[in-house]
Amino acid sequence: GLAEQPERRAEALAYMRDSTGRMKRLVNDLLEVARLDLHEIPLSRSPVDLRDIVEDAVNSHRAAAEQAGLRFAPFADDEAVMVEADALRLSQVVDNLVENAISYAGSGTEIRVSVTREPPGIVVEDNGVGIPAQHLPFVFDPFYRADQARTPGENHSGLGLRIARGLMEAHGGTLELESAEGKGTRAVLTLPRGTAGDA
Repeated sequence: GLAEQPERRAEALAYMRDSTGRMKRLVNDLLEVARLDLHEIPLSRSPVDLRDIVEDAVNSHRAAAEQAGLRFAPFADDEAVMVEADALRLSQVVDNLVENAISYAGSGTEIRVSVTREPPGIVVEDNGVGIPAQHLPFVFDPFYRADQARTPGENHSGLGLRIARGLMEAHGGTLELESAEGKGTRAVLTLPRGTAGDA
């Protein structure tokens, strides 16, 4: 049995720990979706420079991107783009989009994360494999994956885009996805002009 085989026992324990972690993430994501559907997500709004959100996302995912054979396009913007937003929730949205690009865009892809001014927002785009047109209308549906044979990584519950869009809507903003198979994917986050500061 496993008691006499320490290596197999260690593997079994590691598998159980990973499975428990995945299940916990799934339950947390399901609770998040339920709160979004009930409009029960509290936002802690404060002045946020969208450049900081972009820089944090790129810096925190650079190692994972390089390990997957992807690279980030250089980001440089001298002028602040200020909004009233929940910085943690906005970062959660951008992190989800960047993680999707790293997981699904394909090796050799370039990821570009940038800010827009009119309307204020953030764009996450890649020149990777893209999403087939027939699947695009469904990508925000819970648990939907364009390629059912493609197994998501352990950090993908199948709810990330649904949560991301819900968080943008809670801000009074939008999240739209554009994609062309073989050309890449572009996610556009916008916040209402009324939340923009005077920067």
